[in-house]
Amino acid sequence: MPLPCHLTVSGRNAPHIRGSEAHVDRHPLADTNLIEELRRLEGTPEEILSNQELMTALLPVIRSDFKLVETHQYVDEPPLPIPGLALGATEDTHVR
Repeated sequence: MPLPCHLTVSGRNAPHIRGSEAHVDRHPLADTNLIEELRRLEGTPEEILSNQELMTALLPVIRSDFKLVETHQYVDEPPLPIPGLALGATEDTHVR
């Protein structure tokens, strides 16, 4: 397959670096527990978390993102030969 033309990363440590808190698999949580976990992480506005119709649409995508991060097996390889952009925030308490 052809390489992507650009790589943008944001909001997560590298796959081989675990966060500071104990690892918890979030992707298999029941919907209500996953919403509570999102609330605990403080990255999603309450207006979104309390909107049942919106959460019904968003939870499969959020769950898939968590599953990808939580089950990915890192393999050490050379860097991709493409331009990249890493986005971060000064007040993000989860990623240095």
